[in-house]
Amino acid sequence: MYQFLVNNNPRRLLVILLLSSALVLALLMFASGDRMKPALSNSHQLVSVETALLTLQPSFVEQHRILAQVEHINVSNLGFDISGTLAQLLVDEGQRVQQGQAIAKLDTERLTADRSQLLASLKRKEAEAELARVTSTRTVELAKKKLVSQQIADEARLALTSAKAAVAETQAAIARLEVEQSKTVLVAPFDGMLQKRYADQGAVISAGQTVIRLQQTGQLRARMAVSGKDASALKEGQKITLLNGGESIVAYVEAVIENKQRETRTQDVLLLLDTGVTDLVAGDTLIFSLPREVHVVGSWVPRSALSAGVRGMWQLMTVVDSEQSFLVQPLLVNIEYFDAERAFVSGVFTDNTQIVTGGMHKIQPDQRVSVQQPVLTMQSIGANPLGFNHD
Repeated sequence: MYQFLVNNNPRRLLVILLLSSALVLALLMFASGDRMKPALSNSHQLVSVETALLTLQPSFVEQHRILAQVEHINVSNLGFDISGTLAQLLVDEGQRVQQGQAIAKLDTERLTADRSQLLASLKRKEAEAELARVTSTRTVELAKKKLVSQQIADEARLALTSAKAAVAETQAAIARLEVEQSKTVLVAPFDGMLQKRYADQGAVISAGQTVIRLQQTGQLRARMAVSGKDASALKEGQKITLLNGGESIVAYVEAVIENKQRETRTQDVLLLLDTGVTDLVAGDTLIFSLPREVHVVGSWVPRSALSAGVRGMWQLMTVVDSEQSFLVQPLLVNIEYFDAERAFVSGVFTDNTQIVTGGMHKIQPDQRVSVQQPVLTMQSIGANPLGFNHD
């Protein structure tokens, strides 16, 4: 048969061979297509994304963080009112003292000698005053009998007055010396701890020279500098919350200083810390979160919904319903404020705009996606203002 076809019509044989090859190739492609169909279906499976609806707001509350430094209520540089030699230091740095406790003493030998001298002088002047009294009495009697002149009687009487004044003067000098002797002992004006000493035993101290620095123990306070506008929002006695890392500390506004610093144009606010606070020391820094309302129309979004856009701007990915699926479209926004988990954005969008809330690395513009249900709203993402406590 084959020889017959070749001998009679070679062209017909060529056509038959070509048709047979084409038929075999078509069968092979059909079989391969059936096997690849599940793979192709899997390769075109839509990415599932979580979405939320934007909620437009006319304003937002930002938390303005202000640093407050812990300090002692009283820190005093103590010294003596008089000069002298430092005889004793009764406490050392880091030791605690009670109010009225002796801290240091001056040498009192010179004052003791001066007191002995004044006491002896007092005895002499008291004797002179007694003699003047007796003489005045006798002279007055003689003057009544016309045995002495009135001039002599007057001199005797005034001599007695002068002697009494001399006695009183010496007594006052002794009292002043006793006061000075009492000032040779330096006592603690309040309960505290000796922070630093500036003189050693045996040193000659001048009047008013700082010998030690004493810091008051017990309740602490904090000081912060705020603007005039923020100061007007704080009232004396107001209860507020300070942050120390992750710990909240209750404080009360003690005073708002009505005087602006020339360099910073801020006002100092003094805060009394709760008496239960024991793990703070002077110099620690606390944070006060002061709420401020900013009037900008926009919406809260989770930070995970933001991605880098063109020309250094930020963008959200919106989803638009399109032919039984959703199409991803970029939306450029401005970030007005952000914190650890959220951001307030403004831009050209409407209320209930549907956005992708996460997984921005899995999608790109004009990609079709499927949306997980239910669709959440962004209304509850804004946090309550921190800092004020109206209890």
